[in-house]
Amino acid sequence: MSPLSIAAIIPTYNYAHGINQAIASALNQTLPALEINVVDDGSTDGTRNILDAYGSRIKYLYQQNRRASAARNAGVLAANCEWVAFSVKAPERVAHGKSPDTARKVKTRTLERHKGAAPTCTPSSHKG
Repeated sequence: MSPLSIAAIIPTYNYAHGINQAIASALNQTLPALEINVVDDGSTDGTRNILDAYGSRIKYLYQQNRRASAARNAGVLAANCEWVAFSVKAPERVAHGKSPDTARKVKTRTLERHKGAAPTCTPSSHKG
């Protein structure tokens, strides 16, 4: 079990062609998320059909299109973990175009230099 309780938040809008990659990235992290909240911000391109195949491995949330910020907020509000991590839309672009392995090394070096920093996570203290 992970020492941290992390929820991955993946907002999506008409991203049927890339949503599998975003979810795979969340599922394959070194420190895996305990829950993955995918917030569909009113997609019309079949995104939901793709997400249905994940079943209970993700928490699917649908809302009428209210833009990315509202989708991220909905994902955080639905989270039941101590920490949340926000997904980037295209995982291969992490660390300014670096490969995922290189991005992991960049993040690791950054965390080593800035002890206690977590650049893509934030405590979900919104839940009084």
